[in-house]
Amino acid sequence: MKSKILKRLLYTLLIIVVSFILLMFIPRTWSALNSKKAPVGYYFRTPTIIAIYAGLESLINKTPPIPEGVVEIKNIEYKNINGKSLQLDLYKPEHMTEPAPLLVFIHGGGWKNGDRADYLVYLTHFAAMGYVTATVSYRFISDSPYPACVKDITDAVDWFFQNGEKYNFDPDRIALIGGSAGSHLAMLVGYGWKRQSLSNDSTNISTTDISVVAHKIKAVEFASNFNSSGNCR
Repeated sequence: MKSKILKRLLYTLLIIVVSFILLMFIPRTWSALNSKKAPVGYYFRTPTIIAIYAGLESLINKTPPIPEGVVEIKNIEYKNINGKSLQLDLYKPEHMTEPAPLLVFIHGGGWKNGDRADYLVYLTHFAAMGYVTATVSYRFISDSPYPACVKDITDAVDWFFQNGEKYNFDPDRIALIGGSAGSHLAMLVGYGWKRQSLSNDSTNISTTDISVVAHKIKAVEFASNFNSSGNCR
């Protein structure tokens, strides 16, 4: 009787170990063999969810290495409202001969959480390709109700328009890129929302026209699985 119980326990343990190994290596093997296809999580959602909750995979790789030849400039304050410092990070090629287009990444999180470092893997990748990239923090609804977050991104864009020469990017070639709540903010700011009504907690630095019609910026929703290993989406 004891031997049967022991065998069952061993079989159960073996199944757990095998399942663990499969969850660990199948997504990586799939990605290695099918680098031009979507990550395995695109086709099989349940194993992906299990792997994430088990701690075997993460949705976002927040600590990718900074590529050689990319300069990181962190914690630049673009606005201070009621003692709260709102900051941005910039990434740029080390050796630049002329101003490059600027890609501004706006993180998601349901307007209530998230971090500007969430898109670091994109920031470093495109900076290595020759772009200047930036990521911006903004107030959450717990800090201040809507439209505070839109005002913050609007003020960040004003800051970018005024600092192109200093950081060697072209203010006439700026793209706002966001995911989820970030894409909502990108579209609102890109289309100018109700810019004339800005007041109170908007610094309203300049009167620069940032509407899509004026072709000053383009707002796009960034919705691609850049990292083929499935660590980012």
